[in-house]
Amino acid sequence: MSCVFFVLLFFIVCILTLFIFACRTLLRHELEFSTSRKSVIKRLNKVRLDEIAETINDVYERNPYDSTRKEMWKEQCLLNFPLLYLASLVLYRHGQERGCNTYLFATRDGCHWFRIFKALFPDAKVHYFHCSRLMLENAVKKTNASFNKYVQSIIPVGDKGHLNISKMIYVDIHGTGQRMFS
Repeated sequence: MSCVFFVLLFFIVCILTLFIFACRTLLRHELEFSTSRKSVIKRLNKVRLDEIAETINDVYERNPYDSTRKEMWKEQCLLNFPLLYLASLVLYRHGQERGCNTYLFATRDGCHWFRIFKALFPDAKVHYFHCSRLMLENAVKKTNASFNKYVQSIIPVGDKGHLNISKMIYVDIHGTGQRMFS
């Protein structure tokens, strides 16, 4: 009886091992995002984003770099640009639904998104907002008249002359916003 039990147990373990191996292989295949130009263009065309696919293809072809920079250019064309383009559409719609008319893109991390958003929506009030963490921290600790004047020059003013932050969206790709609103 114990021999039959071990054979059965061995058989079950073998089946489970094969099942786990098959699942891992399938999962790995599903999770690998192919960044080849052909696959990205095909996916965009599949969801009827033909114009963006054509733009990506054109920009990809104009790659002026070699070596590492060439690979970075490809990454920007095939991953970052499509994501930021689609994110811009969602962000603009979100702003319109809430009556926001001013968009502040935080420096550094927001540089590419700022440029794409501004090109897509030239009538929107779009600012490349200079707000390093250190600058914000120092401006809050010590009243900084220059920084306050800068902020007041780009944030909409409400009916009573106060800054109307409900009419703006602060976009910081890699931040928590804690220093901005503390």
